[in-house]
Amino acid sequence: MKLLLRAFFTSVAVLSLFMSGCDLTKDQSPSGDGSKSDARDLVITEVFTISPDKYYAYSWIEIYNPTNRTIRWNDETKPAYGFAVGTDGTILRTLDDGATWNDSLSAAQSNTLNSVAFPNADTGFAVGDKRTVLKIHRNGVVDDLSPQAKAVVPDPTINFNALGVAADVQNRIAYIAGDKGTVLRTVDRGFTWTLPRTSLGTTKNMEGIYVQFPRIFLAGDSGAFYESTNAGTGWTQRIVPEPYRTTNFYGVVFTGDTGWAVGENGAILSAVALASNAGVIWIPETSNVAVTLRGVFVAPYETEFRQRFGWAVGDSGTILKTENNGATWTTVNSGTQTRLNRVTFADSSRGWIFGDQGLILATTDGGLSWNQQRSNTTKNLKGGAILPLNIVVQNFYVLQMYGQRNYVFFDPQTGTLNTDFITRVDTGLLLYTPAFNQNVVQGPGKFVIVSNDSVKFQDHTKLGPGSTEVLNFSLAVDFSAVNGQFNLLKWALLPSSEIRLLKISARIVNQNVSDFNSRVVDVVRFGGYRPTPDDYPNNEPAGFIPEFWSLARYSDDFGDDPQKLNTKNSFFMARDPIPGWYSQERKPK
Repeated sequence: MKLLLRAFFTSVAVLSLFMSGCDLTKDQSPSGDGSKSDARDLVITEVFTISPDKYYAYSWIEIYNPTNRTIRWNDETKPAYGFAVGTDGTILRTLDDGATWNDSLSAAQSNTLNSVAFPNADTGFAVGDKRTVLKIHRNGVVDDLSPQAKAVVPDPTINFNALGVAADVQNRIAYIAGDKGTVLRTVDRGFTWTLPRTSLGTTKNMEGIYVQFPRIFLAGDSGAFYESTNAGTGWTQRIVPEPYRTTNFYGVVFTGDTGWAVGENGAILSAVALASNAGVIWIPETSNVAVTLRGVFVAPYETEFRQRFGWAVGDSGTILKTENNGATWTTVNSGTQTRLNRVTFADSSRGWIFGDQGLILATTDGGLSWNQQRSNTTKNLKGGAILPLNIVVQNFYVLQMYGQRNYVFFDPQTGTLNTDFITRVDTGLLLYTPAFNQNVVQGPGKFVIVSNDSVKFQDHTKLGPGSTEVLNFSLAVDFSAVNGQFNLLKWALLPSSEIRLLKISARIVNQNVSDFNSRVVDVVRFGGYRPTPDDYPNNEPAGFIPEFWSLARYSDDFGDDPQKLNTKNSFFMARDPIPGWYSQERKPK
């Protein structure tokens, strides 16, 4: 019991955070056409109530899933939040796993952007042609840091080709690799950029960079490979095998002491660490392709990723995959011949590939299949970055009811709860959420019964043939107190009442709620009840429910836009309440 109460109080506290100061009756829901195949969400199908002035009073509410999908009452996801950059200063942003890409940041400047990276979820950098350096903020602000970088690199022909960042909560450290052996470093969030104390000593273009602080790896034209073990203060050239010394390399990545670089003619080199921090040597792997490979990603040592998996992409729509740390590479169908420039993953399942002509490919099954996402641009996308998954989206359902409220005794100091001791009784709005039970999952065509008294429900109710889960929990929440302070109470529906099914959504970034939305899914009224003011004036209430009868939805009614709902037209009085059976009657013609 203590564990149950602890979970309940935790869920109530979270609900209080979400709902404090929010309008729970604001409707933002789309409309449906009333057919089961197109039903939009859960619906209330049956209501049973015996007036609280009866000694055997109790209430229950049946909720049905008329859709063709499984619906979780409590769902927590981590949507990928990311950016893509490309020609003509294109900057795309997604907040929802790439379902939508927005180009509202693209007006920052017009030079081609070649790379983007984020050391943390709040701020990142993008670099591009003509010594372009931008700082991109999570809230959509773009700062042009190019003037300071141009002061350090006066040659106007220099392009910045690649960007590497160190994982840093303070967003201080980043490195740029560019033409003619150019390397820049910032340690102050991009306000100043400096050249390394020791130059690379080459005029070859650097095309790829990977930061594994304090180690840094560079790859570039004509087999140019450099490594720093001291945060870029000094550099050591690494020699590649003879056949690759004229090959241009465009991408480099490391996981621990193992790394890969990709380039022209299907070239893939793997790095093997030498003993005692002596650096790495590069050895060839077999790609079985002859096209230029331009981007590479290998799963890091993190719990979100399957280890030993890696990806390489390139010209002619080429996608390669390894499942054994590069021992073998196999071709994956991309469905396109467009040049692919970068590949990245958010976790083991979700990945993105960015290519020319605005092409974005996405996978949700670990790369087994790739599908195009709408980028809303035809610009060539040169780089992309998916931020660490620290944005949490919580969705859960709440029943908002007008009923009798029996406030139970609870001492927050000691955690003492006595549900038999009622401190006061009144009527008003109350909220019920099964958030303490994270296993409420409604498949298509399945029922959930919310009952305020398990014993009376069993004594007075027979279940129908449908798949039914019964939630017996008499405690609800009152949010009418000042500053969102909640009270626990036992609930019972009144003879004249209203029930609303709400869907709550909240986006949490770094444990702070950044976006909140409450949507009314269904509204059921009976006993002539209308609130004042009435935000749904078209919803005509049903009459009083006769004793031991129920209010049941017609079998061919699957809900609608709450602004169009009319309880009197959607429900009838059922002489024999049978939860677990959608309905006994069809709507009259």
